[in-house]
Amino acid sequence: MAAFDQNFRAEARANLRLAGPLIAAQMAGIGMGVVDTIMAGRLGAEALAAVAVGSNLNVIFFVFFMGVLMACSPIVAHRAGAGEADHRVGGFVREAQLLALLLGALWVLLAHLTAAPVLMHLGLEPQTAQTAVDFLKAYSWSGLGMSQWFVLRFTAEGVGETAPTLYSGLLGLVSNAFLDWVFMYGHLGFPAMGAVGCGWATTISA
Repeated sequence: MAAFDQNFRAEARANLRLAGPLIAAQMAGIGMGVVDTIMAGRLGAEALAAVAVGSNLNVIFFVFFMGVLMACSPIVAHRAGAGEADHRVGGFVREAQLLALLLGALWVLLAHLTAAPVLMHLGLEPQTAQTAVDFLKAYSWSGLGMSQWFVLRFTAEGVGETAPTLYSGLLGLVSNAFLDWVFMYGHLGFPAMGAVGCGWATTISA
């Protein structure tokens, strides 16, 4: 029984070392949405509604393209486990990044094509709907950076390195909060862009 307890504790510690940074990174990602909501709320109901509905439509693209590029993790893990990390993983990652560039461009295109047809027919006030469309068009450009990040994140996880995901998630959270403050409210010489500024803040952070 003592041996079982010792093995259990060792396995639990090992799992926490891997999972802890990923959990924190996920919380940082959620935190970006929380920060956007808080800052948009200070601008009024229209900005808050525009950010909310625009973000929810973008989630469809986020989940789909993340699901495609999530395949990097098992592929890299398989090659690394077979002792082929040195000469096969690098080439695969470069090819995956080219694919991610194309997928990111498709993400932007689909968001631009669907923004007005969808958001204009949700029963929102016309001005709110237009603001949501403009926000999503700015926000969707984050797909270029996010697609690349998916490749790098899942590659790092495939070789058991979870700390980079944590560091990049925290950096994204801090960057997004700062740029929200700059673009949404008009600081450091930039014009106040309201909800649209929130979209550009996320894009640059990505």
